[in-house]
Amino acid sequence: MKAAVDAEAFFARLAAANPAPKGELDFVNPYTLLVAVVLSAQATDVGVNKATGSLFKAADTPAKMLALGEARLKGFIKTIGLFNTKTRNVMALSRILVEKHGGEVPRDRESLEALPGVGRKTANVVLNVAFGEPVIAVDTHIFRLANRTGLAPGKTPREVEDALEKVTPARFKRHAHHWLILHPLQGERDGDEGTSEETAGEEAQKQEGETLAGAAPRAAPVAVLEQAHEAVLLVDRLLVAAAGLEVQHGEGAVLAGLVQEHVEGAGVIAVLPDLGRVVAPLEARLAEEP
Repeated sequence: MKAAVDAEAFFARLAAANPAPKGELDFVNPYTLLVAVVLSAQATDVGVNKATGSLFKAADTPAKMLALGEARLKGFIKTIGLFNTKTRNVMALSRILVEKHGGEVPRDRESLEALPGVGRKTANVVLNVAFGEPVIAVDTHIFRLANRTGLAPGKTPREVEDALEKVTPARFKRHAHHWLILHPLQGERDGDEGTSEETAGEEAQKQEGETLAGAAPRAAPVAVLEQAHEAVLLVDRLLVAAAGLEVQHGEGAVLAGLVQEHVEGAGVIAVLPDLGRVVAPLEARLAEEP
């Protein structure tokens, strides 16, 4: 079938260019990987690594994390978005690991997804990266890439994951997740529907002089394109969240402030209308959850 042939060639090219891909989150063992992935929800890998560099020196096992305590953990991760909820989740999952799993990270999906703050995507990352399981975690970038390229279209992250499982040749599944994460969205420059980096950059230039309160003045065109790209990724992450990807109940009320803080920190001036359109329905959706 054409899809299988395309997938074979696609992954073969990625494998040839990067035979041993690695993710960007720093960790030292399965437990610290689990914690890092939990902390990375609605945050950047760079931001998480800045916080966990010191944290993992102080606590790299569930028992050490419990001994560290909630207050001290919060001090380490307070620069990460939604740190209050994440603090509670890390402490709770650490307690469960000690009490039910002998202080070890379980190697099965059911046990992983039973942990606070852990959904299917996080479980897949841990299974793949820590234990070498041939599963594919679908984050925002992969969701977007799979749909835009036609590699594995789907309306939800789970549909995309299932489609990727079908089309990805067995010999490539071990590293498929990282190859896809590291793959740029080339299709955005070829007339695909939706907002591309180029479109966002044009919008940024049209809004010359418009900045968020406290944000830096408009940068040079190349910098604006880079900043707009970050904002587009942020909008995509919220869209996926609205579709049900590991969004925690009750956090919708703080997303608007989190988005504004993120955008101001990046100096982005391109996407105020998009952010407004995305955040409002996301909060409404979360408010309707039981």
